[in-house]
Amino acid sequence: MEAITRNVITQDWFTIILVVCMALLAITRFTYERRFFNFIGVIGNDKYLKKSGKDRFQDPFNLMLFTVQLLSIGAFIYLILKRFDLTPALSAQILFLRVIVCYGLFTGVKFLLERIVAVLFNGEEVLRPYHYSKLVFRNFLGMLLLPINALFAYSFILGKHTVIGILILFVVFNALSIVNIIKRYEKLIINNLFYFILYLCALEIAPYLILYKLLSTYILR
Repeated sequence: MEAITRNVITQDWFTIILVVCMALLAITRFTYERRFFNFIGVIGNDKYLKKSGKDRFQDPFNLMLFTVQLLSIGAFIYLILKRFDLTPALSAQILFLRVIVCYGLFTGVKFLLERIVAVLFNGEEVLRPYHYSKLVFRNFLGMLLLPINALFAYSFILGKHTVIGILILFVVFNALSIVNIIKRYEKLIINNLFYFILYLCALEIAPYLILYKLLSTYILR
C-alpha cells in the first residue's frame, strides 16, 4: 500500500501562549484572591472600580492582567488575519509578534495622548479614573477571549459574524466604562461638557471608526 503524506500544521507555540495566559491568571488569582474575585464581577457592579480606582496602572496586579489582555487580544487578531489569509508571506510566529507589538504600541500611544490631553486641560481628576476603568474592562475582555481563542484555534472556524460580534462586545465594554465615569463625575462633566465631548470624539470615537473602516475594507467585505 502506498503511503499518503499528511501535512500537519503545528500550533505548539500558540498553545504555549494560551498556557502562559492561564498561568498568569492563576498567579493573579492566588496572589490577589479577594481583588481578583471583585475584578471578575466588574460587569455586574462598580464595587471593584470604587475600591481600586486610585491604584497605579503599573502595579503587579494590573501588569499581569494587561499582559493577558495583550496576548489574548493579539491572539484573536492573529486568528482573524490567518483565517482571512491577509498576510500569507509571513510565518505564524512573526505575524503574531508583529500583531502584539502593533497592538501594544497603539494602546500605549493612545494612552499617552489621553494623558497629555488630561494634563493640558486640567482634567486629570476625571480622566484618570476613566482611563483606569477602560483598562479594567479591556483586561476583562482579554480574559473572556481566552476560551474563544482556544475554540477557534483548535475546533471551530472563525467567521465574519463572529468577528463583528467580538467588535461589538469591545465597543460595549468601552461604552460601559464611559457610562461608569459619567455617573461618578456627572456634575463635573456637565460643567465641562464641551471639552468632554471633544475628548470623546477625538480620542475615543475617531480611532474606532478608523479601525472599523480598515476591518470593513480588508476583512468584513
